[in-house]
Amino acid sequence: MDLNGYDQSFGDLRQQWYNSTSYPPTTNGLIFSERPATMYVWQNKLDSDEGSLVEPGGWRARYQGAVSLEKSGPKHLILGGYSTTTGRLTVVEGTLSFAGDGAWPNASEIVVEGGVLEIDAATRVKDKAIYRLSPNGKLDLAAGVTVLANELYVPNGTGGWALASAGRYTAANAPSLISGAGELIVRRHGMMVTFR
Repeated sequence: MDLNGYDQSFGDLRQQWYNSTSYPPTTNGLIFSERPATMYVWQNKLDSDEGSLVEPGGWRARYQGAVSLEKSGPKHLILGGYSTTTGRLTVVEGTLSFAGDGAWPNASEIVVEGGVLEIDAATRVKDKAIYRLSPNGKLDLAAGVTVLANELYVPNGTGGWALASAGRYTAANAPSLISGAGELIVRRHGMMVTFR
């Protein structure tokens, strides 16, 4: 699907096996746009809500070009396709995670405004991306996962974002932003941030 530079909104992304779990789909969908475009997804159903079977590995579509993805809605969305897009990955509500080949290794920016972004391997996201993390959400890093960030921005208290200090961020020293046993290492300096 070519978004052709136009933002699009979708209610629920699901990939199903209709007949038998023995015969999975053999093709992956492609979502593309040469010009910047955002795919807004309101994930409000689980695959089991209507008696369907979810395909292991989650939503296997691949994103290319300059497509951004913004996930909202209370339910869990699993990305299972390897995406080369340079767009932004945003979580506003609910949980977004990866499975199988799922990764956004070229995303320009990772934003967690609410909900949870689960990262079970550092290869799921871009090395040295820009992160924006709000205390309304969590970056959940699995044990053994170290994610590198060029910059980390946190809310400044007036509706904007402030550049945070360089250093290691974990659930122990930044529980309002990070969960899990992994760590986020921020390379560039900004203002000092106190976590409570």
